[in-house]
Formats: sequence, C-alpha cells, structure tokens
Amino acid sequence: MRNTFSGNTANGATFGGAVLAVTNAQTVNINFNRILTNNTAPNVATGKKITSGGGVITTLNTDNNWWGVNTGPAAANVDILGSTAANWLQLKATASPTSVAAGGVSTVTASFLTNSANAAVSLPNLSTVIGLPISFENAILGTLSGAQATIQASGTATVTYTAGGVSGAGSVNAVVDGVPNSEVSPARANITITASPSVSVTGTPLAAFTSCLGTASAEQSFNASGSDLTANIIITAPSGFEVSTTSGSGFGSSVTLTQVAGSVPSTPIFVRVTASATGTPSGNITVASTGATTVNVAVSGTVNPLPSAPTITPGGPTTFCDGGSVVLTSSSASGNTWSTGETTQSIVVTIDGTYTVTVTVAGCTSAPSAGTTITVNQLPATPTITPGGPVTFCTGGSVTLTSSSATGNLWSTGETTQSIVVSTAGTYTVTVTSGGCTSAPSAGTT
Repeated sequence: MRNTFSGNTANGATFGGAVLAVTNAQTVNINFNRILTNNTAPNVATGKKITSGGGVITTLNTDNNWWGVNTGPAAANVDILGSTAANWLQLKATASPTSVAAGGVSTVTASFLTNSANAAVSLPNLSTVIGLPISFENAILGTLSGAQATIQASGTATVTYTAGGVSGAGSVNAVVDGVPNSEVSPARANITITASPSVSVTGTPLAAFTSCLGTASAEQSFNASGSDLTANIIITAPSGFEVSTTSGSGFGSSVTLTQVAGSVPSTPIFVRVTASATGTPSGNITVASTGATTVNVAVSGTVNPLPSAPTITPGGPTTFCDGGSVVLTSSSASGNTWSTGETTQSIVVTIDGTYTVTVTVAGCTSAPSAGTTITVNQLPATPTITPGGPVTFCTGGSVTLTSSSATGNLWSTGETTQSIVVSTAGTYTVTVTSGGCTSAPSAGTT
C-alpha cells in the first residue's frame, strides 16, 4: 500500500479502524502510507486508525508510514490495535555547513530519506510524501531565501539560510502536514553563527618617510591584531617598502602573524623604505585574513639622491718641511665633513696623511672625495762645528772649521763646503739642507 488516508471516520462503537479494520485472520502489511486527520468519533477509544479488533488473530505490519507528525502513531493502542509500529517515516532537517560566520550561508535540507530508526528509505517508497507542500519557518538569527515549496522527487526540499550579523545559535524549522513549527528535533536544523573574522590596526597614520639613495630609511611602526580568525594574518608591503616584526632586522616584502584559537594579539609591525627604492614610492600596506575585511595602511616616501662627491684643492705644495702647513679647500661651500672631523669648507693641515671630505645635503651624504696626500719632511739634525785648531790666534793666522754633515752645508759666510778656513775674528755658524728642508743653525763658534 502506498496511499493517503485522510479525513476518514471510524464506525465502530468501541474499536476504530478509520483507515483499516481487519476482521478475518490474515497477514496484513500497511507500509509507506500517509495517514493523518482520521477519526473524530468520540466513542472510539482504541485502534482509531487501524484495528484488528473483535478478537480476530491477525498479523499486522504497520512500519514506515507517515503519520503527519514526527512522533509517529499514538501509543497504548490509541491509533493502532493489534500491532505496534516499530518505526515510521520522519521529516528531518539538517544544515550544511552547520557553522557559518555572520553573513555566511548554509543550505538547509528537509528530508524523508531516513525513518525514525535512521534506516534508509528508498525513493519508490516515498511516493505518498513526494510533492507534499513544505514550508520553512522560524528562522532564528538569519533569513531564508530560495525555498522549495514541495518535497522534490529526491525526497528532499531545500532552502538557503543567510546568517545575520549576530553570533549565536540559529535554526530553521521544516513543516509538512502536522509537524509543529516549534519542534526541536528532528525537523529543526541548527546552525551555529560565529562572529565574522576581523583584523584591526592602531598607531596610524604613518608619517611620510625620507631616505637616501642606496640606504634604507629610518623605521616607523603600527600595531596589528585580529579576532574570530579562521586563518593567519598576512601583512604585505607595497613596492619600495618592507616590513618586519623585529625592529632593525628581519625585513621583507611580507610578514605572517599566526592566529591561535582565532586570535592574534596586538603585534608591532615595523616599516621602512627599502635600500633599493628610488623616487617617491607610495601605496598601501595590506593587513588581511581570510573572511575579514582587509585593512590598508597608507605609506609614502621620498628617496633623496646623493650629493656629488666633492673635490679638494690644496692652497700650496702638499709636500713641505716640518713646521710648515697647507690649506685644503672643499669644492662645496657647506655640508662638509673632513676626515679630521672638521666641518668648515677649508682646513689647515700640518701633519702628513691622506685627507678626504664628504658633503651632506638633506640628510644624504656623498661618497668621499679622492684623497689628497700631504707629506711633511722632517728637518735635518742641527750640525756641529769642529775647529781644526785654536780659535784664538795672531793676525795672519787661521783655523779650519768643519761641519758634522758631509753635504748640504751653508755657512754663515755663504760657503757650502763641509770645511771652511777662517782668518777673521767673528762667530761662525752652519746649517744643513736635506730634502729641501734646512736644519736649525749650529751653535756659534767664535
């Protein structure tokens, strides 16, 4: 039997049988029927729908009928006399997925494909329920759309549930025939609504960056965090910028903040212009996680060119004797820093060495100038004079004075030999010149 029995009234004075009354001993299978709203006679107490009353020995099988409600036939012989239904058809509602974020979508399916014992029911046996009107009602924490109005040939019907903006326990009831729209189970589909993933930042906006060509800029930072996450936070820098979670190191084009139990605590993100950037880089640092609204952090910067390397002009010879000096002058009127630490345009050099200068403009420092080498020659040792005889003698006499230096001598007489012959009274001195440098005069010999 696969029929619908509805609106029938039992005639018996005690026993019912609005659907079927068996009066002869026989085996009867009453399965996969739709039985509802039968028998309103007040004098019928038992077997209102199906009876084998009157003491007739009858074998009844009343399993897998649809009684218009999920609870099946009434107990204690009220609906069936002479048999007990072990199971019955049920309308069950399920959701997929069972958990969605706020604003998410779940498909609710109402189905007759399993009975009250959770055993599968084949489609040919569902002919009495396929095509029945169905409604989806009592949408909690969400809205419904696209509902199928009848049980389809698949033995199911579906509706789309869209979660609202509040997290909590959502649900939808499926209603066919007498199934109440307040039923907790099995005609209610439950959907857990989780809060939407979110990411946030603090410490913005960032000031404009400045840097020098070939050098990374000074860093700035902001803080990023997330809640109700289903994935990690990915922070990505635009071209010309780089990010790190560690001040002063670890910079790259992106960083990942790992969520734990859906949360990322407030984490500092350090930002700077890359050493390879040029011109005026700008863009947005993106702070993103699956399902969350991406947050943009605007960044901009200026990369200043380096000044040209200056040149050094000596104010005189770069090789001189000890005690001498030379003025070195930078080609730049300002911003100079000499290798000596001095910052004027010109410096006076008295010590040998190689001297360079750099120029700083708008915080950017040039390459060093070519080195200028200063050579300071030491003075020869002060010579001594050795008389070749007495330095006091009579008119007409003489004495030979000899310098301790074999060469480079210049006597106070103008002579340049190592020894001179003196016949005139006076005080005599000698100096020695070597490498262009002249010694102090010797002690006088009188």
